[in-house]
Amino acid sequence: MMVNMRERFAVLLLWIQSIVVVITTSILAPDAMGQQCERPSEESKMAKEKKSESKNVLGQPLQQCGCTPMTGFYRDGFCETGARDLGSHTVCAVMTEEFLTFTKTRGNDLSTPAPHYNFPGLKSGDRWCLCVTRWKEAYDAGAAPPVLLEATHEKALEVASINELRGSGVQ
Repeated sequence: MMVNMRERFAVLLLWIQSIVVVITTSILAPDAMGQQCERPSEESKMAKEKKSESKNVLGQPLQQCGCTPMTGFYRDGFCETGARDLGSHTVCAVMTEEFLTFTKTRGNDLSTPAPHYNFPGLKSGDRWCLCVTRWKEAYDAGAAPPVLLEATHEKALEVASINELRGSGVQ
């Protein structure tokens, strides 16, 4: 009985965090919603890397996760995090049907479009910055999507080990 109540509370908490994220990102970065990333030149890419203080799980500058669709808590293509990111969207993952089904059963449907939030819905192959706790939950259940280590923020290591992330890393 107590376990069932804890699971319900966890699902409710994740649902509330998802709503907060959608509201916050629409306020913080409304112009970035639906935007297509430009392929940076080598020069601008190097400048961005030098300027960035964020590190990935390998201890190197954080790389871009994806932009079609635009991902990241700040909708800038990076799995950057900050005080407002209550879900810690730090794991850059390549979506799989198995994971999309898994997360939907946990109350977070990432595959259904939500046009009112300018969210196209995700499909297998899309890159997305996931909440590290959801990724870890999927990992423990054998349903974790592959991870792009270079684009996964070092804060993910507070929940998942480097070996867990490496074990499902994209080669």
